[in-house]
Amino acid sequence: MGSPRLSSVLDIPANAKGDAGEVSISFVCDAGRLEPQALLLAASLRAAHPTLRLVAAVPGTVQDQTIKCLQTLNVELEPISNPLDEAYRIGNKLAALGAGEPAGLRVFLDTDMLCMQPVDFSVLGMQPFAAKPADLATFGSDALWRTLYSRFDLPLPTARVVSTYSQGVMYPYFNAGMVASTRAGELAHSWADICRRIDAMDDIQPKRPWLDQIGLPLAVASLGLETRCLGEHWNYPAHIKPVQGSPALIHYHIPHAVAASEQMLGKVRELTVLFPWLGDVLKADASWARVNALIKHRRTAAAGRWPWRRKHSAGCKNPEMIITGIPRSGTSYLCQSLDALDNLAVINEPSVLFDGLRRGAEPWSVPLLHAELRAAIRAGDAVENKLDAQGRLTEDTAVQEVVRGYHPMVSGSDFVLATKNTLAYMARLDGLLHTMPDARIVACIRHPADTLASWKQTFAHLKAGDPTALPVGGLDDPYLPEHLRMALQAVAAIEHPAYRRAAWWQCLASELLRCRHGIAVVRYEDLVSQPEASLQRLLGSFTGQAGRRAQPLVASSPRTSRRQALDTDDWKAIRTLCAGVAEAFGYHDL
Repeated sequence: MGSPRLSSVLDIPANAKGDAGEVSISFVCDAGRLEPQALLLAASLRAAHPTLRLVAAVPGTVQDQTIKCLQTLNVELEPISNPLDEAYRIGNKLAALGAGEPAGLRVFLDTDMLCMQPVDFSVLGMQPFAAKPADLATFGSDALWRTLYSRFDLPLPTARVVSTYSQGVMYPYFNAGMVASTRAGELAHSWADICRRIDAMDDIQPKRPWLDQIGLPLAVASLGLETRCLGEHWNYPAHIKPVQGSPALIHYHIPHAVAASEQMLGKVRELTVLFPWLGDVLKADASWARVNALIKHRRTAAAGRWPWRRKHSAGCKNPEMIITGIPRSGTSYLCQSLDALDNLAVINEPSVLFDGLRRGAEPWSVPLLHAELRAAIRAGDAVENKLDAQGRLTEDTAVQEVVRGYHPMVSGSDFVLATKNTLAYMARLDGLLHTMPDARIVACIRHPADTLASWKQTFAHLKAGDPTALPVGGLDDPYLPEHLRMALQAVAAIEHPAYRRAAWWQCLASELLRCRHGIAVVRYEDLVSQPEASLQRLLGSFTGQAGRRAQPLVASSPRTSRRQALDTDDWKAIRTLCAGVAEAFGYHDL
């Protein structure tokens, strides 16, 4: 193993009891990807709680090395059988909750969790059941819940909980990544029985992969357990939200989420120093490659040998930019101009944005995406980007929109990171100002005649002036701010496409005007005619960190040739609907 037993390091008695009263923690250690996760979780728990009883529930055969490492951490190994279906490996947690004959308070933790600090389990007292409500309402509807309670002859609960990420009010529904109970054995048995019965109900859909979470509140209700709802301190969803504050238990789900968090990365590095064998375990698993690369970089930096061409002595540690604006107003041109700087990376319209932005009203998925992209770039991994035939960031997504692997060539660890989207980011401006208060938010606008002429000749939804079907920023967006929903409903009700387009432009321009004190707005005409001055203004305090460019930008004249596509109705619509707000941006020639 190459390291002393933990008992000699932390002076653990051989028959250690819980250090927070009668408390024990169980988790699943299954063969394959869960083995390094289980060892990381166990190491983090043992470092924080030298005498707490830890139980690894093992549903099959694991490597001898894994067993030795768990024994080094004074973890009990208990064999279990999946009470549901071996193909549904999540079912192992139901048996793990009651593994090892728990006495007092048993806390079950998902294997993909990390203990960041000592946890005061005493605040739970002798709680029959405690868990955090689910991040999202992933299961069904109120009607389905009513059906299930009826089939189990249980009264419909009067209680409601709030999903912690999407903030939706729902029937009791919990994230089963952390479950605490003083009646763990009974709960585990009832939980398994109810899940088996639900699994056999063909008309209850969807079930998997949420079957465990669907059955949990019904099992709690069947035993009449008093419930305590916990907050994110006990089960932080780092896969959908950047780590903020000081949560005790983080649910990271995938190793890339660990790499994206300075706090978790620091904790893993600390644990690999305390338990050198843990570093060997993580290095042997390809899914932890990014984490391993970043830990290596941190150690190199600590020794004064950071592997970058240049270090920047001052400025923001992780400078972020958000690029948005009205479609066809020069956002891609701006991205290409910024990406030419040698310490700035731009990702043009990352596709993963849409799913995250539809999960909740607050756009936490954007700072999380930035953290994941930054970690990937620092680790030397390729990230997806929209490039032209020469491998450069595309200047016009209507002409070339090929997504390829991209390795930004940044010169320092403190590089400026920017992501761009027009309509999706426009629909979340207030949320972005809240969730990314230190970011530079830049929005492009262009003369309405040129913008709308381009709309007529490019993308179908812009040509039709149709905001209804956009996944984010359209009327199908569940978290579209109410003032925008009302404005877009009025746009969609207009029959003539020329007036619909003009009304949509007016709506978007008004949104930029409303948020003008929190964002930097740049006119396309200024961007192309005064590129260097415009970029310096947009970068602001990030100018020094953004680095240098190989060749200076060349000024040019704004393109207006597309206006030939405008007909009489287009001009009437522009002058009728756009003139007022256009004047606020210096467009007086309508």
